[in-house]
Amino acid sequence: MKNEEEEEYERNLEMFRLKKLIQDLDQMRGLGTSMITLIINYKDQINQFSKMLVDEVGKASNIKSRVTRQNVTDALTSTMEKLRLYNKTPKNGLVIYCGLVQMPQGGEKNDQNRFRTF
Repeated sequence: MKNEEEEEYERNLEMFRLKKLIQDLDQMRGLGTSMITLIINYKDQINQFSKMLVDEVGKASNIKSRVTRQNVTDALTSTMEKLRLYNKTPKNGLVIYCGLVQMPQGGEKNDQNRFRTF
């Protein structure tokens, strides 16, 4: 059984990580519609969102710009892959940010690492 100091330490550590993640996300800038934000309430079922993402990939095939179409498809596919890691929604819900991010020093990177549950 954990004592109160250990519980407080773990809580403070998790709060620090959450604040750092929010700061990192705040500095990121996506390109147009190629950034995906998926928010799932703890009451919702993950399979509904998986189906929705599959439908969105089909709709993305109608995007005229080859580059934009590829960026959107990549972000949707990556989000689907992350979603497959879960059988059910975590008790606090789930938020996934995924897509092409502009880097401060110039250039772009496909950011798939902003994936976290609390």
